[in-house]
Amino acid sequence: MKKIIFSILAVVALLVWQGWSIYDDARGYQNKQINAAKETLKNRADVKTIKNIHPYYGSKTYMIANVKLKKGSEAYIWLPQADDGTVVVKSAEEGVTADQVAETVRKTEGVKSVVDVTLGMFNGIPAWEIKYITENDQYVFGYYAFANGDYMNNIKIS
Repeated sequence: MKKIIFSILAVVALLVWQGWSIYDDARGYQNKQINAAKETLKNRADVKTIKNIHPYYGSKTYMIANVKLKKGSEAYIWLPQADDGTVVVKSAEEGVTADQVAETVRKTEGVKSVVDVTLGMFNGIPAWEIKYITENDQYVFGYYAFANGDYMNNIKIS
């Protein structure tokens, strides 16, 4: 009986260890991308501090950073991960806020709950990506232009 319990515990420990190893490898790759983007941003003459940075995986991969510039203003920088992409820099004042987009969606789309609002890119245009659940329990990815908050596209998952 002790051998069976020991065997079960050994298998469980092995599964937990392998699961953690896979998770750690996946996070390690993403952390490498984020650290490389931070180094790129630190080398820009106009960036004073990096507030946060996150990956965006759409048709192209971007690292999107919220930074404070040396002149004191806040900006967003879209760093493409492919060599053929163009770096996009937008002042925070040039666009609408995440809260404004969430409020627009709540008023127009019949939203049960907003899951997340992050910056992204849609067809080469800086956009807010909002994830929400409708009153019909559909999970929706909505894209709204960063510049003015105009609707661009929705992807609905039933």
